[in-house]
Amino acid sequence: MADKDAKTSEYFSKARLTRQTSRDQSVELLKEAAASDSASQQTIDGAMNAISAMATNSMKETQVENQLIAKGFDDCVTYIADNTVTVSVPASNTGLTQEDVAKITDVVTSETGLPATALNVVEVK
Repeated sequence: MADKDAKTSEYFSKARLTRQTSRDQSVELLKEAAASDSASQQTIDGAMNAISAMATNSMKETQVENQLIAKGFDDCVTYIADNTVTVSVPASNTGLTQEDVAKITDVVTSETGLPATALNVVEVK
């Protein structure tokens, strides 16, 4: 059991690191595009809007994760992109209950403003 818990914990740590690394690389590319001497105002504006959207999503992801942990989930990782939210949570031996799904749905809809239909829940085993 401890081995499974360690693997699950490692999954969440790696998932957060991968998410942040990917986001950092995307922001860097957008900054480079906006700083190019040949960049049009449209390119600059688009890059700045994309960076702003990533920052907003990052803040919402953190809020969702913090609230879910406060509501009793051992760990979680959240991805927000293209008006969808994916929340990964540790799987219990019996799986998520309806109450668990309701908690996740409530937090996601209140923090993101997105409908429940935009939510994907993944149980990490």
